[in-house]
Amino acid sequence: MGCTYNANTDDGKKRPLIVFYDEGHNLSDQQTNLLLELKPDALILASATPKLPANLGEIVELLKHNGYDDESLGTAIRSTDVVEAELVKREVQLGGYITAEEAAIAAMLTDYQDLRAVAKANAVPFVPKCIYVCDTNIPNDEHKPFAARNAPPIRIWRYLVETCNVNPAEIAVYCDLKVSAVQPLPAAFILFRGGDTDYSQFTAGNYKHVIFNLSLQEGWDDPECYLGYIDKSMGSRIQVEQIIGRVLRQPSATYYPDFRLNTCCFYIHVMAEGVFKEILREVQEKLSQDMPAINVVSTGGSKRTMISQPPLIDMNLPSVGTESATAAEQIAAVLTNVSDYRSTSDTRAVGRYAHISQEIGHTSPETDLEWKEQGTGMAVTVEWLLKRLIERQCPAAYSVCDMDDPKFTRRVHIGSRAAKQLEGVADEVVARFLEYTDLAVTPGESQKVSTMLLDVNDNLEFDNALHLAYSGLNPNEITCARALDKLGWKWCRNPQNGGFRLPLLSPGRTHNFYPDFIIWTDSAIWLVDPKGEHLIREAAGRKLIAIENITGQLPVKVCLITQGKWDKDFSQHSTDGVTSWRLRSGAVNRPDWYPDVTELLRKVIGVKI
Repeated sequence: MGCTYNANTDDGKKRPLIVFYDEGHNLSDQQTNLLLELKPDALILASATPKLPANLGEIVELLKHNGYDDESLGTAIRSTDVVEAELVKREVQLGGYITAEEAAIAAMLTDYQDLRAVAKANAVPFVPKCIYVCDTNIPNDEHKPFAARNAPPIRIWRYLVETCNVNPAEIAVYCDLKVSAVQPLPAAFILFRGGDTDYSQFTAGNYKHVIFNLSLQEGWDDPECYLGYIDKSMGSRIQVEQIIGRVLRQPSATYYPDFRLNTCCFYIHVMAEGVFKEILREVQEKLSQDMPAINVVSTGGSKRTMISQPPLIDMNLPSVGTESATAAEQIAAVLTNVSDYRSTSDTRAVGRYAHISQEIGHTSPETDLEWKEQGTGMAVTVEWLLKRLIERQCPAAYSVCDMDDPKFTRRVHIGSRAAKQLEGVADEVVARFLEYTDLAVTPGESQKVSTMLLDVNDNLEFDNALHLAYSGLNPNEITCARALDKLGWKWCRNPQNGGFRLPLLSPGRTHNFYPDFIIWTDSAIWLVDPKGEHLIREAAGRKLIAIENITGQLPVKVCLITQGKWDKDFSQHSTDGVTSWRLRSGAVNRPDWYPDVTELLRKVIGVKI
């Protein structure tokens, strides 16, 4: 899917023509030729699996012969960065069902009702959706009465409506289903066949159950899809890994406290165990290449290994957010001093281009490109440029910026002196935000400790934990968990990327802090992280420790633990023992050394009497 950008500047001249093409691996030679006929200044392709058509590949080779390298021609985004930015779901769960298709769908609908309840309890701004992927037609089936038809989309629709009491107004069928004029479909059956307006009407309908075949697979994804039934029986050609790729995006680019809202689940109808094992292998192989930071687990079939375990008792956690009133005042002063850019030389920059000639059949030696001036640079509004410069460093800082003044609608050219000045403004805005924003408990808001995923074949049980057992603990976490369990207080492990989190007031890719363990005592709620080396030298780490609490509520306290003996200047003197970092007498950089984690926790948190 492609789009172009080319609009007039204030002086009536044309801006550079830029073509953006998503799913770039599907770009064909014919499409490339049509795009190149537009004579674009830039062609930007986006793809998880980059593959260039032959004629575009020749252009790239030509550029390489004339001084460009792979780094200058492409930008690779690490999958870990995508996960840390919370752009994709954290986990993919696959269940295999050697049963009647109704049993697999029934299991999915049961989980779907639970998920809707979880979504409502977490006040997320959407309702999760289900998809059903199947083959479409059976020979001569369209001539039978509707109740006697055996086409998979109709079988699924009837089971949802007639047995499971799903409202047909919430179901969309998007496929090339054959229909006879003699045997029409019921009025409640909503069918889209891929006509000129069907796709826009389908997406506008916001259906909660979508039954489709391969005709909707390419080019469609919906981050609100969480659960999927896939019919892989009877020689189906459906590629499960491609279907999963369509629903990986995370709604609102936000991980939620309950892991189920960060997970997509698939219920795969198969004819034999070997088929499911092969699907699992293919999905793991595909995601390990494209998105290795996403977990893939088997949750069904003859060997169910992952189960959900609710907490044994209900415990609440307060909501911790940012207190930015002082920061907003500081930032307002910075923005007040932004110039009211009008038509001045400071706002203008010339456009530049480089032209390369290559004799066919000969390889030219690498030479420096000769850039020439032509036209003007791209013009953008002051607000647009500031927003991107600020969010590149710290997205939360832009949320307290007031840019209602008309001066922020003025246009400046990228590369102009004005644009350089605005880079300095953005740096100052971020610096003021980080300096004057603090972490504080939000009055009246709380969340319950959620259900967690457990590997039934690899877990450790504890006596005082909120859940029966935990899996996936590394050796350091096991040591800390066992020491915590001996204190006698209620505690839980906090899942990374989806559990309880605190805003991390620092520039960079990571914007949240997930403590490893949470402990409830009579006097405080402790957040303990036994791997705090990456935080203690930063101001962000010191702000984590100094959370502002509310009178009358249990205070939230943070204890970072680092290996070895450290001093208050953040220098490590030895690797023996462990050091705790916490707020004491108003000072957040007073480290205390202990011979081991057990002794540290006994002294810092205390033993329940």
